[in-house]
Amino acid sequence: MPSLKFPLVLLTLGLLGAGCCTHPHARPPPPMDQGLMVASRTLDSMAVDGQLSEPSWDLATPYFLNYYDGTSDVRMREVKTCVRLLWDDCFLYVAFSCRDQEVFGYLTEADSAVYWEDCVELVIAPEKITDYYEFTANARGTLYDAVNHFDHVNELHSDPGYHGGFKAAVRIDGTLNNPADEDHGWVVEMAVPWSGFDVRHPAPGRQFRGNFLRFDYPRAPGETGFLCRRMDNPRSAAYVFLSRWPTHVKQWPHTPETFGTIQLR
Repeated sequence: MPSLKFPLVLLTLGLLGAGCCTHPHARPPPPMDQGLMVASRTLDSMAVDGQLSEPSWDLATPYFLNYYDGTSDVRMREVKTCVRLLWDDCFLYVAFSCRDQEVFGYLTEADSAVYWEDCVELVIAPEKITDYYEFTANARGTLYDAVNHFDHVNELHSDPGYHGGFKAAVRIDGTLNNPADEDHGWVVEMAVPWSGFDVRHPAPGRQFRGNFLRFDYPRAPGETGFLCRRMDNPRSAAYVFLSRWPTHVKQWPHTPETFGTIQLR
């Protein structure tokens, strides 16, 4: 299997701004409860550098995540997250644009527990809905991938020894791991090879089941640092703000039956 690559994290100022995922030629967002996400075919040569400078990104449909129980509130606006999809013969490309006042990420080792830090995640099931692949990147650009099996008895079984050869680049509008200032957000650009989850002939009209997640760990009240520790109950949202797509579903996002549909166009 191809080895994981660790991209350079680009620290920039004033690039994201207040209008997360807005472009002059971008299509209007679909209804919040829509369970279908469309990936547009790109003819651009994709750099996967976190800049999203290819023209195809400007024309890709934006989809917005919502709090995982389906509700929306003031906090949701503070951590607004937009997802766009592209594809070509070799890769599925995913762009996460995340509004965030406090961006942090410390883990640097591949397949470490980056899901306990600020991170974004794609899960996708090309065939059996009980077997699906997980691709995660934290705000530092550290990658985690695994193949998962959900058996409804003992629930989730993960094999982090799987390596799908995906890559990602992160761009931060602010300063990483600095609680003394206020950040604006971060962007993750992923490229997941079709061969990484056993898709041999991607074509327009083909559909997959999948989910898109963002984990945001806010600074704990009364603390000067960031809350960066494993939660006592992984299914609790007490210490993490978890947003997801499809947005109308209220179950835990790693329940395969709640996955939405991704369609190639």
